[in-house]
Amino acid sequence: VRKDPSNEQALGLLASVSASTDLQGALELIDKGIAQAEDKRALRLLRIQILRQAGNRQAEVETQYKALMADYPAEVEFGYQYAQFLASEGRINDIEPVLLQVIANDPDNVEVRLALVQFIARSKGVAEAEKLLIEYSTALPDKHAFRLALASLYQQSGKNNEAYQEYKTVAERAGNENEGLQAKSSMAALRLSEGKEEEGEALVEEILAVDSVNAQALILRAALYLQRNEYK
Repeated sequence: VRKDPSNEQALGLLASVSASTDLQGALELIDKGIAQAEDKRALRLLRIQILRQAGNRQAEVETQYKALMADYPAEVEFGYQYAQFLASEGRINDIEPVLLQVIANDPDNVEVRLALVQFIARSKGVAEAEKLLIEYSTALPDKHAFRLALASLYQQSGKNNEAYQEYKTVAERAGNENEGLQAKSSMAALRLSEGKEEEGEALVEEILAVDSVNAQALILRAALYLQRNEYK
């Protein structure tokens, strides 16, 4: 550390060992490293880790996470870690604003929006998650992941007709792209589960005509062959 004050590995080991007996000294070591490091992110996360280990510095931990999000708005991982920290503290009601801030920092990030939908489903219920997915699907029609998630939500809720229509919309809009074929596979699976074998098989063959090694379609066709005792 004397030779290289910002050496992450050395600082991590030294600070972790010394924090139990000299927390302030460990933090000062890390702060010196942060001051000299070109990329300060890893050391700032190390500082948060040491503070969390101390167990009584939650307010400072929260301040540090907020600062990281402000300084590196494109780094969505900092927002996720902050949300996980809040969850570990039992502060469930404070998580949604953090995820909303991550979305505001990176509006084109589909993954973050889907993470918010999942959180809303767990905390407020499926109906609220459905509303959010409809909002995203309408506002961002080219982001097919939202409509696929909405269709899956309908399917899990037993609303097969609504699910089929959402999958069909994606299949029509995305065409032979991966998401379009994924939607068509889900359409085929729904029809087969409803006993509409001819319609389901036709959809499977449409997919395989475009992508002969499509895993979902091949599995569905194999299931059909099993039903017909065509084992070879």
